[in-house]
Amino acid sequence: QSDANEQSGYKNMRIRRDATCHVSTKNIKKLAEQIFCSKDKKYLLFNYDSRLKYKLFIEMARRSIKANKQILFLFPTVSRMKNFLNFFPADLSDAAAVITAIATLGKNKRLALWQDIFSGKHKIIIGTRSALFFVFKNLGAIVVDDSHSIDYKNYDQNPRFHGSTVAKWLSAQHNSILLLTSCAPRIVDYFEAKNEKWKQIILGTADWQPQIVNSEDIYNARASKHLSFGLLDALQQTLNANQRSLLIVNRKGTATSLVCSDCGFVAICPNCNLPMSVADKNLQCFRCGQRQDILLSCPNCKGANLKQRGIGIEQVAKEVKKLYPNARLSIVCEDKDGDLSADIVIATAEILNKPSWPQFSLVGVVYADSALYLADYFASSRLYEFLNELVINAKFAGCAPRVIVQTRFVDNPAIKSFGLPYSTFFEQEIDFREKFKYPPFVELIKFICQGDDEANVAKKADGIYKKLASLGLDVLPPFPFYAKKVRKKYRWQILLKSAVGGKNKDLSNNIIALFGADWLIDKDPISLL
Repeated sequence: QSDANEQSGYKNMRIRRDATCHVSTKNIKKLAEQIFCSKDKKYLLFNYDSRLKYKLFIEMARRSIKANKQILFLFPTVSRMKNFLNFFPADLSDAAAVITAIATLGKNKRLALWQDIFSGKHKIIIGTRSALFFVFKNLGAIVVDDSHSIDYKNYDQNPRFHGSTVAKWLSAQHNSILLLTSCAPRIVDYFEAKNEKWKQIILGTADWQPQIVNSEDIYNARASKHLSFGLLDALQQTLNANQRSLLIVNRKGTATSLVCSDCGFVAICPNCNLPMSVADKNLQCFRCGQRQDILLSCPNCKGANLKQRGIGIEQVAKEVKKLYPNARLSIVCEDKDGDLSADIVIATAEILNKPSWPQFSLVGVVYADSALYLADYFASSRLYEFLNELVINAKFAGCAPRVIVQTRFVDNPAIKSFGLPYSTFFEQEIDFREKFKYPPFVELIKFICQGDDEANVAKKADGIYKKLASLGLDVLPPFPFYAKKVRKKYRWQILLKSAVGGKNKDLSNNIIALFGADWLIDKDPISLL
């Protein structure tokens, strides 16, 4: 590879352990110019420095205005979009339209916004996935930020689509530049980029070396119920230096279930048919919001030997407070908007939706295993994305933190590859997906039957399965939805694996004709549960 390509910050789609290239601030303007002048239309940006990334976005916006073209910036959530808007220069504000939830706009405002974008008055369009459905005039570039995020998927209402997929289609229609950014790209995106020889841009460096701790060592040592010796020492050192620590426990409440040790009874949510968590001395379902008083005796055997099982954020917070009584402690989760400036912040994944963080010198993942217990082929990639996002967000505040991850699954690809080049994780994950026929080697379509009577729903699903199987299709037998009931309706689902890019219209029409109004169809689902 030439020195010029290394200095410009992009190269052919290939990653080696020594292939990270550095782009200084002074080269950002030059990089934006090269993107617009190059014959290449598709780019994948590995983002390890969000400040450099936003500077590139702004230079691309200026370049679009100079070329009298529009540029669309997509963000997975409003909070991520706010991070960018905090960097957005005032001199570009008149050329920009910011779009979030279109449904909240009145008809007149919606029409005026549509006309302004269609006429080309707004050269810079900034929004979430709903921004994809405006009509553009001379669209020169589309930027999909954090393209791995599941928030790009409109998964539980029609139309069911993925923002990245629509952005690729829209880019092809307008012959525009497409830039996907991610600290941990989706496997399907990287596979496509590699095969189609997209250009790769690397901003910043992955300069963290995480310490991986086997959770079994915690239970053997018994120094703490939830924290390893290494994490305890790191917390104390951080406190002594008057710096902040962030602990991640991706489970709300005190415990994840209430179980009778005598007969095995488990407190179950009547709406979702999932175990209820213990929270604030109540039983609560964090999926549907159902609450009830905590049980004092088992309703099944009438015994009083009820035990709280599983780790929850409140349980960890209680222990940390006992260990460090003089430290200011704060809990951040969906229903607790804690103080991020506390000495020790204990948070769930909800903290990723906070638009700005203070500097954390220590990031400790107390419990990294919740995602890996799910029987879903996405599990490892989701954990890998989550761990990388944590560090990127912490670095965005201006400090490269010390990172400690506690897990029972030290040999899982997501854990073993964390802190190494992305290719390390990709190579392991792509082998697994090819072996067991998952995307990108097949396309997945999930058919969901729902109704008030579970037996009837299961019977309908089984009937459709037999018809699909008789057509010679690769289809899995029906199985209940993970939550079993959604909005008080039972759900059963069937998974179809089809050839990539299959265009047999007659077969497609025959399949679609099998399904009535009580069925939902989700192509490229983000979960198989």
